[in-house]
Amino acid sequence: MILDLPLKQVKPDPEQPRKTFKEETIRELAESIKERGLKQPITVRPCGDIYLIIMGERRYRAHVMGGLPTIKAIVQPDGATKEELLMDQMIENMQRENMNAIETASGLKLFIDAGWTIEKTAKTMGYSVETVERKLSLNSLEDKIKKYVASGQIPESVGLLLTRLSSEGQYLALRKIKNKPHSQAKPIIDAILEQEQQVGLFAAEEPLKAKKSLIRSYNMAMLALVGFARKITGDDYRILAHGLDDGRLGKRIAEIDLAIKTLNRIKRELNIYQAAKRLRGREAA
Repeated sequence: MILDLPLKQVKPDPEQPRKTFKEETIRELAESIKERGLKQPITVRPCGDIYLIIMGERRYRAHVMGGLPTIKAIVQPDGATKEELLMDQMIENMQRENMNAIETASGLKLFIDAGWTIEKTAKTMGYSVETVERKLSLNSLEDKIKKYVASGQIPESVGLLLTRLSSEGQYLALRKIKNKPHSQAKPIIDAILEQEQQVGLFAAEEPLKAKKSLIRSYNMAMLALVGFARKITGDDYRILAHGLDDGRLGKRIAEIDLAIKTLNRIKRELNIYQAAKRLRGREAA
């Protein structure tokens, strides 16, 4: 269904992977639309009293810049999953105007956050698994470094090299490599990485022991949780729900929500770490 929607009722999706838009190309598009009309309607979904954009934010921005009161839109039923909407947005952005490296990395991470495997994400987006792993590793960069990669002041290939460094190492390298090509930046980053590795060899034993103890305790807790999840079946869920009714069900539900949120965050970090680790392994080979 195509409608002429009042522009004030249409809003960008805050979870849209693309975050930056070139003002010059938006202005050119606005002039084209004012002269020849909108050839391809945007796609939106209802959300309360407004419509959120699924595809076509550049066209929407051109309407805003051109002062147009309405915009033609295809209204999709509000039944698509978050993953389906994200996939449509990612594919449209990649086909119409390339996203920068950080936007792509953030968009791919949203798939992983939603529970997709790296393999499924790669197949859906038409990338190789290795490409997805490389791009995902950019999410481990410090925010300031991400801005330089997004703007092109640091090439994506150099950004990938920086993922091997600690936060401090990234900022130390930044002062020396900004606006330098890969060939000049790599020796600098390699030297900082070597320094960090040497320092790591002589790290104090007590903090290391404390970290190992913490990791062991967390690992045991996760193993116990996995064992519990594998053991519980069938009517056990109903029995457990009744058994937890001690007058504080709201608190129990909140505790389970916290456990789920924590495990999802651990999973996200593990996926990003795995991608970076594979990338470092291939570079070392």
